[in-house]
Amino acid sequence: MMLRLVGIVGTNARESTNRKLLEYVKTKYAEKFEMKLLEISHLPIMEIGVKIPSSVIEFSNKLKSADAVIIAAPEYDHAPTASLLNALSWLSYKIHPLSEKPVLTINATHGLLGSPRSQNILKQVLSSPGLNAKLNNFEFILANSLDAFDTQMQLSEEKARKLDKVINDFLAFVGGNQEIENQYKWDDIL
Repeated sequence: MMLRLVGIVGTNARESTNRKLLEYVKTKYAEKFEMKLLEISHLPIMEIGVKIPSSVIEFSNKLKSADAVIIAAPEYDHAPTASLLNALSWLSYKIHPLSEKPVLTINATHGLLGSPRSQNILKQVLSSPGLNAKLNNFEFILANSLDAFDTQMQLSEEKARKLDKVINDFLAFVGGNQEIENQYKWDDIL
């Protein structure tokens, strides 16, 4: 049976290279897994003490039904977007769909440096008791993302090869490959 993944677009921006990166992953690895993209822009601001809105319940149910999750998250001011942190706050409040769910973080950045600070913050949030995602040190950062895709929406051979390694290692992790788990153990670097 084919793996079912969910890709979370970690921004509410209409034009996003992170969305393009997720679309690329969805298409390129269609023979390895089925992936549905989830947007976060429709989720209301998180408020404790209120009934969980139906949009959040629906979002959560899609995550629960997935075998694994990929989050494409841009960096703003060295951190994940406020809209992504808002979505994760909802998911840590009563419903917990990411608990023990394998999660991969990826990023497309306009500059050279990427988003290591944002990725580290995101992983700390995902490892919190309310979310309890199953993490490892897998990540992919696509630098110079405005120019990374050619006219056919393909990455260069070098960038595609790096992404292949990360995706294949993540899929082995999702499948329970202990050697991969030990090699990239996220808890060891917190």
